[in-house]
Amino acid sequence: MIVYTSAIKNRRLRVVIDEIDGAQGPGYMVIGTKGMVTQLAKVALASPPFHDPAEGVIELRGPRVDPDCAATGDAAEAAIYDGAGNVKVSGLTVGAIGTAADVVISTIKVVQHQRLEVTSGRIRHG
Repeated sequence: MIVYTSAIKNRRLRVVIDEIDGAQGPGYMVIGTKGMVTQLAKVALASPPFHDPAEGVIELRGPRVDPDCAATGDAAEAAIYDGAGNVKVSGLTVGAIGTAADVVISTIKVVQHQRLEVTSGRIRHG
């Protein structure tokens, strides 16, 4: 098993932040069903999208909101894109408040045209 120091983890996570924020326009997060079969919501991210890395973790600047969800379904996964639409992070778990998911949202039962809030999000270096 490879083990990195916190300093190295933080530098690597800084690259993630820079990649999300590097294209023209803000990055965004897509919340989807299992396997991202249906894209339920699209949430614009702040610039920069995360707070500075600390102890191998980056925390989403938020909360962030999609005021008009695109589809109805059970949220299960999320992906983060740069402003040009390139996937930068995928496979993020999604859960309701009180769960240990990577991305915590106001409800996993998403309804089309409903408001959805991303209350918190984090990426942890392995």
